[in-house]
Amino acid sequence: MLLAGAAAWSTPGPASASEPDTARFTTRLHPGWNMVGWIEPDTTTAALFGAMPALDAVYVWDSGERAYRTVQRGSTAGGIDELSTGMGVWLYIRSDAPVAWERAVSDQSALLSLTAGHNLVAWLGPDETPIEAALARFGDALVGAASWDAEVQRYARYRRDAPDAVNTLRRLRLGDALWLELASETWWWQSGAERRPVDFTGAATDGIEPRFVFSEDVPAGEQQSLRAVLDGVREVFSERFGADRGDLTVRTGSDAGRCSGGRGSVTLPRGCAGIPWIVAHEYFHHLQGTLAGPNRKGPVWMTEGTAVYADRVYDGVADPDSTPEAALEIERRNSSRKVASTVSTLARVATGDTFRIPSEEPLNYSLGFLAADWLVAHTSERAIAEYYRLVSESERWDVAFEAAFGVDVDDFYSAFEIYRAEAAPPLPHLTDGDGPVAVFLGDVSPGTRAAIQAEMSGVQRFLIDRFAAEPPGYTVYVGADAESVRGINERFFSPRNGEYACGSRLPGVLVYETSCLRHLTDNRFVSAYFSVLHYNIHHAGPVPPWLAFGASEYVLTAYRTASGRASHD
Repeated sequence: MLLAGAAAWSTPGPASASEPDTARFTTRLHPGWNMVGWIEPDTTTAALFGAMPALDAVYVWDSGERAYRTVQRGSTAGGIDELSTGMGVWLYIRSDAPVAWERAVSDQSALLSLTAGHNLVAWLGPDETPIEAALARFGDALVGAASWDAEVQRYARYRRDAPDAVNTLRRLRLGDALWLELASETWWWQSGAERRPVDFTGAATDGIEPRFVFSEDVPAGEQQSLRAVLDGVREVFSERFGADRGDLTVRTGSDAGRCSGGRGSVTLPRGCAGIPWIVAHEYFHHLQGTLAGPNRKGPVWMTEGTAVYADRVYDGVADPDSTPEAALEIERRNSSRKVASTVSTLARVATGDTFRIPSEEPLNYSLGFLAADWLVAHTSERAIAEYYRLVSESERWDVAFEAAFGVDVDDFYSAFEIYRAEAAPPLPHLTDGDGPVAVFLGDVSPGTRAAIQAEMSGVQRFLIDRFAAEPPGYTVYVGADAESVRGINERFFSPRNGEYACGSRLPGVLVYETSCLRHLTDNRFVSAYFSVLHYNIHHAGPVPPWLAFGASEYVLTAYRTASGRASHD
């Protein structure tokens, strides 16, 4: 555990104003106690004493033991061997005058493990950051914060619900130290203060921070934006999943190829680079590959499903009008709608090559997301990262799966299908035999039911007899009123101005109220067949509009002629 924490704001400071200068800046230390944030690279206390003759003692707070650990100058025994980036540190200066301390700024990120109670940590963020902005991510978990002013030997304090007159801690500077009192344990990811240079050509080198390779057509503004997005992604994933791996190369440009991510590399054409959730998705693939190492990561549904879960979490954090839970709930509805068109089980998807079955390729994402969501609900988000860590140590992915999630893979598949049958059941026509199915909700009259079923059956028989077509599969929901079909509409469609349309259509599903059945005629059933057909072959490319419209109109005219509703010489 990274040492971080506090004992009721005990005093064993920020130091006076510091002046950043790229990788080094100077901090003014005052005689007596100074509380500073350790933003330097990891350093031994022996080296610190050697570099600072006026330093008499070093104290750090062990939040796990809820006690200080200390080392004195000249002592052969001490409780601190090394200072790590992100620590808050007390330095006792034995001097009659202030001491100038030239400091190096680490380019490493710090993932701080914070406990419930008091934590003593460093601020690695920008100078003059408003305290509200710096601590907003803690929400209701934040009880209070304090920083020590070494010059006046007094704390400046902050509490969310306190008046301005009481909140004397208003801004943070790079290198400040901070007491944080929290109501619950959490993680806090802070990015390194230094940034590696941008390379336009040449091979990438290893490093703990991402290396960006931009083609010359990428404007400086887009470069800066991508850096900021990736910083945000890493912060969210570090805090939510407990994993961060900055050793990757990010390539961006018009000639970068397709959007992709994997172990040590993320490729983002300019179109992808401008969409933050795609950046998050591909970076998560890098995390998966880096944590798992060269071993097999497991089935594709796990790879893509957990990446979708992760990009939704990030999107919910990044969107000021949303939350992670709201973004995940929207994805649950979207994925539920998508998987309604198949009866393939997760176990079959795991063993089949769904990328070679175009109509089932989306299952890796949608069914995979629902599976990842189920796993998180029964364990935690951090179990996902733990799974990939365990994969690197296991001969088989299913062994790592059981260790991380506490359930055998086969038992999980069985439990998930029970959950799916309730949360995201397949459309009725997929389980009730070949052909279309009508589902009537509410008090729909027998005459209306018979008329709709007769028309559906007539179109089906005509398509099979005349064109040797596969039995058209789709489901028609007919409700007596808006309330009768509200649940179906909520699953498959979005309201307009708070209301659902009287009749709505998607490939494989039609929803109508009896008040608008005048629109549910033979042309809707012919169109339903073609919409399913086009959806099933969309992987081959879009059907030319003239062919899509012409084929549908030809079949409709032929059906009406055969049924005596129209005649053409």
